[in-house]
Amino acid sequence: MKDLKNAGNYENPRLLLKRWKETGRDEYREKAYGIIGSMIEETAEKVSLGRPGRKNARVSIKMAARVNFGGVFTDIPPYCYENGGAVLNAPVLFRGDYPIRAEVSVIDEFLEFECVDTGESCAFDSQIISEPGGICRSFRLHQAVCRVLGIKSGIKIVTESGLPMGSGLGTSSILAAAVIKCILRLYNLQKDDFWVVQKVFEVEQLIGSRGGWQDPCGGLFRGMKICSSHPGLPPRISIDSVRISDYTLEELNKRLIVFYSGTARSAGNVLLQISDSYLLGEKRVMEAYERCISLPGKMKIALESGDLLKFGSLLFEQHEVNKALCPEYITNEIESMFNDIKSICSGAMITGAGGGGYVVVLLDKGRSRMDLCNVLGTEPASMNIEMNIVAEPYEIQEFDL
Repeated sequence: MKDLKNAGNYENPRLLLKRWKETGRDEYREKAYGIIGSMIEETAEKVSLGRPGRKNARVSIKMAARVNFGGVFTDIPPYCYENGGAVLNAPVLFRGDYPIRAEVSVIDEFLEFECVDTGESCAFDSQIISEPGGICRSFRLHQAVCRVLGIKSGIKIVTESGLPMGSGLGTSSILAAAVIKCILRLYNLQKDDFWVVQKVFEVEQLIGSRGGWQDPCGGLFRGMKICSSHPGLPPRISIDSVRISDYTLEELNKRLIVFYSGTARSAGNVLLQISDSYLLGEKRVMEAYERCISLPGKMKIALESGDLLKFGSLLFEQHEVNKALCPEYITNEIESMFNDIKSICSGAMITGAGGGGYVVVLLDKGRSRMDLCNVLGTEPASMNIEMNIVAEPYEIQEFDL
């Protein structure tokens, strides 16, 4: 395993970031993150699947999105490499159904990609797939999965998401996990979901999102749980389920609401700013991380003891920690909305990297979804995320054509 404190022959990314800060020359910053990317690639398990041995086969999967509650940003590079990370999250449904879907089928030659959301579809040869900039933006994820798994021809990948772009519900990472699980089934490979998480982690770096490992954990592992990693590379993930009483679970299902803020967000800029500040050792971020890493454990204790008032206060604390980690986590419009809903809720925070997307709210006991709609001046139909704390996070099917 490697971390940035023991980076072998690599230049120190921290020194490169300091030069960037001093000179304003972006090549220092690019080189710093290039080194981090190289370390991820160097420590990853090499896979070369080639063409599928089967013919006339198709595998489809539908997956839940994820909502995170505590420990947000402790799973991203480079923090997690040096310190490990811990995030409390859970899978969620969208309008009562799985919002993230993928299908992989065997074809005669080339690679075919289709994105249902944009209506685009293309075929590529092996030479183009190996070039980082060789495919349009709509198919960066498809390309990256094929590169990580060493596939150059013989499959068609179709993806679809029922969530708005920039939702903050882990869509891109869970789509990557969905495609990888389909491919594993198509190739008759026995790999567990921890292995899938590591491969998605590689994909996230290839497509430039700078995401961590918690999104695929939220979509792959059932229920509310703490997902944690040890320091070093590749990330080694463990799952600690939260044991909630039937009464507490019923209360959560009544009072925990997730809704769209009306503003999309781009995670990349937020994550990059946090990583910059961490590498530069800024006091604000270092202190915020110390608070952040302790929150999942505190939330677990509150939930298992049935103390939802404490759990709600910890959601508010995570919200404040996230603002300290990156000022762009919150917009003026969303901050104003938070001030409005505090009168009827015990806790709230933005899911994902912030700046927009979805908001998770724990209503006060006795308050209803309609009360929240009245405060926000919106229609009940917009409150269309159903918490899915106990159901299976995905369903997979295999077909012979």
